Amino acid sequence: MIVGRCQFKRAVRVCRMPVTVAVLREPNSLPPLPRSKYIRAMSATPDTDDQKRLKRLRFRAWHRGMREVDLVLGPFADDLLGKLDAAELDDFEALLSVPDSDLYDWFIGRTAPPDRFNGSLIERIRAHTLRPTS
Repeated sequence: MIVGRCQFKRAVRVCRMPVTVAVLREPNSLPPLPRSKYIRAMSATPDTDDQKRLKRLRFRAWHRGMREVDLVLGPFADDLLGKLDAAELDDFEALLSVPDSDLYDWFIGRTAPPDRFNGSLIERIRAHTLRPTS
């Protein structure tokens, strides 16, 4: 049976087309890519350590795993993370290490958070979530 330019014989395909063989080179033997005027850094100014930390915390707040907790922590991080001082950022980072089910219970008031966590920060997050939106 012939289909297009290939012939099938007993489940074996025999093509009459020329076959090109790729020659593998050593990674170091490849020529360097030409430098283009369009290849630039993502921003003109490099990020500081504080900016990197805020970006990492914001990402972790939005990508936790339990969508309900993402919807509580994500908007708080977007709106107020830049306004927190260093101690509150440390407390927020500690909150991000807590399992989602425990955080959710704390946010809805089912259980009280342990004393080692900043209760006022949890209350600020809860108040931010319950704020009226316009």
